[in-house]
Amino acid sequence: MDDAFALARAGMLSYEVPLDMSKSLKDHWTYVTWMTVLNNVRYFKNILIHEKHSMIEEVLRKLTTAAYDQLSYELSLSYSEELLLSEISEWSCRLSVHACVSKVNKTYHENGYDLIKAMHTDQMINTILCTVVRESNDKEFNILWESLNTTDDKYPILLKSLSCSKNQTKVFEVLDKILDESSTHLSALWSQLSSDPDTAVHMFTWFRDSWDSSIKEKVNDRGVLGKIVTGCTEGLTTTAQLLQLKKFLQNREEDDVIKELEAVFTSSIQIIESKISWRNKHSSLVNKWLRTYVENH
Repeated sequence: MDDAFALARAGMLSYEVPLDMSKSLKDHWTYVTWMTVLNNVRYFKNILIHEKHSMIEEVLRKLTTAAYDQLSYELSLSYSEELLLSEISEWSCRLSVHACVSKVNKTYHENGYDLIKAMHTDQMINTILCTVVRESNDKEFNILWESLNTTDDKYPILLKSLSCSKNQTKVFEVLDKILDESSTHLSALWSQLSSDPDTAVHMFTWFRDSWDSSIKEKVNDRGVLGKIVTGCTEGLTTTAQLLQLKKFLQNREEDDVIKELEAVFTSSIQIIESKISWRNKHSSLVNKWLRTYVENH
């Protein structure tokens, strides 16, 4: 299946082939099979998610709901099934699958942050807290924000979870916090945050607003600065966003820091262009397959 997706992305095979193969997921509860599909679908899910008539979220919701219902009520899971449940929970809650959101909220409100931190894996902690922040009002964000002053080993996970807020101002607060610390151990967060398409849009807006006033002034380590640039730009997927990035660079042709990071910006532009090229070549066929799947299921 992984080979089929790779050939489709290279234009050597129709996407209908690997997508048709993925229908069998409901009959195969193995970690490797699911991760093969989810890792490949993740690529074009982020490209299609903001298209007005795309059914990508609806299809993923149908697939993950069945898996979540099957795994979350098993009393005894193998290690690989626990890994799969963690992954499926992350996807299901992000897609607002009711059973997942309800269970996560119940777990959080019954146990609180400290107990969740002790009970669960890092991925499950992030899924629980991210869902609570995303699905609630600013109250839960503020409570968890205060926890930043008392946590230590879970500090990066908590910051990542707080970035799930739907409130752009709150996301900006998180990005400012990470920037102010600008430490090497937090630098990996920039790319992790941009993997969510909504957060990626917030990050790019924050980046353009903050570059001149704070980003390039506060971060002296060019390696860390390069990761910030990458995280705030390579999550973009549209022609309009690409033009905004190019205009941003054109308006700063004399900026010495940008000149030093030319290779980083060039790499991001090439990644965005590859996504746009993918959309132009494949989105019509993939969206047609997605609509057919929803109609028949």
